Amino acid sequence: MEIATRPPAPPPPPRDIWAHVAWAGLFAVNLVVSVLLGAVLTHRGGWVGMVAGVGVMFAVWQVVVPRHAALRAALIPGAMALAVAQFFPLVHYLAGTAAVLVVCGGREPFSGAPLTELEGFAATALTGVLLWCAAAVIGVALRLADRCLVWAFDRLAVVDAAGRPGGGRW
Repeated sequence: MEIATRPPAPPPPPRDIWAHVAWAGLFAVNLVVSVLLGAVLTHRGGWVGMVAGVGVMFAVWQVVVPRHAALRAALIPGAMALAVAQFFPLVHYLAGTAAVLVVCGGREPFSGAPLTELEGFAATALTGVLLWCAAAVIGVALRLADRCLVWAFDRLAVVDAAGRPGGGRW
């Protein structure tokens, strides 16, 4: 009977500039659809707030990701998956729409009334938080699936008496 061992801890955050450049690139790649969808709502108002919101989210991303290994371990693979998911941007659309509806309260945001700069900022920040939560959930699911596959393949690597892997079932 084997005793389960704890997987090794993720490596400490790199202290070099290239890690920050890579994280900035990942952040930027995830902006493509979000900014395009946001521009539709903020073209008559709220554009400055949206740009400020992106700037604040970027600053938080550059401070949080390098310092918290567990969060980084979930956010990085999840953010990569969300970047690929922009080809079918359902998550981005839902996060942005939910954020705008929350920020605008009872007012119909899609009726043509322009967003204020504060509403543009708040909607952008809330969209970013929702997308980070989605990235964290996706990242945890990907890491869990990876661990399950490693566990399953470790079980298949049993060697039989003749030295064949898989207990002779190959």
